[in-house]
Amino acid sequence: MKRWLAALCLFALCLPFAALAEFTPYLQRITRPDEPIFDGPGYDAGYVSTVREAGVYTIVGEALDEEGNLWGRLKSGAGWVDLTHVRSPEIAALPVSAGFAEASLPVDAAHTYLMEDSEYTVWLVFHAYEPLTDVRFVSLALTEEGFAIDRTLHALPEMTAEQPLLTGVVFPGDMTTYGLHFRDGSGARRFFAVSISGRNGMLILEEWPVAEAP
Repeated sequence: MKRWLAALCLFALCLPFAALAEFTPYLQRITRPDEPIFDGPGYDAGYVSTVREAGVYTIVGEALDEEGNLWGRLKSGAGWVDLTHVRSPEIAALPVSAGFAEASLPVDAAHTYLMEDSEYTVWLVFHAYEPLTDVRFVSLALTEEGFAIDRTLHALPEMTAEQPLLTGVVFPGDMTTYGLHFRDGSGARRFFAVSISGRNGMLILEEWPVAEAP
C-alpha cells in the first residue's frame, strides 16, 4: 500500500513537468515592431514593451486568456505576445504601426516633430509599410460620433519605410488626443487614432473613419 501511494505521489509531482515537456517550441514570424509584450498571458498582465523589431521569434509555451486569445511565451524571457493578434491578416495588412520610442533616435533617420520639451513628453515612432503621401500628424477633437481631426501639427509630403516619423508629445491623461492621417499606396485616405490604454499602459493604434471636426 505504501509503495502504491509513493508511486501515486511521484506521478502527481512529475505530471506538470511531463506536460511541459510535451510542448514543442516553434518559430513564429512577427511582422510588426509595435507588437506588445506582457509579463503574463493576458491584457490585464503587466505591460513590458514591444518586440521593437519584426522578425522570427521562438515560442516556448502557449496559454489561453479569459477573452479567448491565444498567447505565446517568448524564448528570450521577455514575456508573452498575443498570437491571435500576431496571426491576424487584418493586423498584418495595416500600412502603419506606432510604438513608444526614445528621443535618441538619429535625427537623419527619421522625420521629427517635438510639440513640447518637458518631463511629461512621450516619444512615439510611426513606421510605414508602404509609401504614404499627404501625411499629417494631427490633434483630435471629441464629437458625438467619436474622434475627429481637429488641426494639423506636422505635415509631410510623403513617408517611407526608410524614414519613420518620430514625435514628442504630451498626453493629458489616457484619452486619445493625436492621430495620423494619410493616403495609402492605393490613394485611399486613412486615419488612425493613437491612445495610451488606461487598462495596461500599452499604446493603441486604431483606425477610424476619416472626419474633420466642425
